[in-house]
Amino acid sequence: MLRKIRARFQTPDPQRPPDLSTLPHLPPDTSIDAWLTRFIVEALRLLGVTSATGLPLCGSIGFDAELLSDGSVIWHSYDIGGEDPDVWRVASREERISALILGAERMPQLLVLLPKRQPQDRHCTACKTTGYVLGGRILCRECGGTGWVAVA
Repeated sequence: MLRKIRARFQTPDPQRPPDLSTLPHLPPDTSIDAWLTRFIVEALRLLGVTSATGLPLCGSIGFDAELLSDGSVIWHSYDIGGEDPDVWRVASREERISALILGAERMPQLLVLLPKRQPQDRHCTACKTTGYVLGGRILCRECGGTGWVAVA
């Protein structure tokens, strides 16, 4: 399983990571939908990903997240070496935000997909508005890493 995951994220030259700074930014007067599809196709090409459901944003042992062209994020959970089946599902709001924040570390153009804070939204008390917990090493689960929580 791990070999399969690694193969999906291989770059054409592992010694030289791709230059993702050349990815297109959202031009003024362009819809996010039209831009996002082009962005994902170009990013996959630069990353050397040949088979993917969407654009890989982040992953670790037991999960990975991919951005789809409609702006949603799919969450893939798996148990390496275990008997539990793989689970693919649409990410929750906080999981989507976290995946976009982590993906934006390599591709800052993705920041345009994050929700905008509204006046009624409140500060996140779990992370004290930093977006991180455990000494700044892990994104906050309450707010997804924004430092604020949306009020419905």
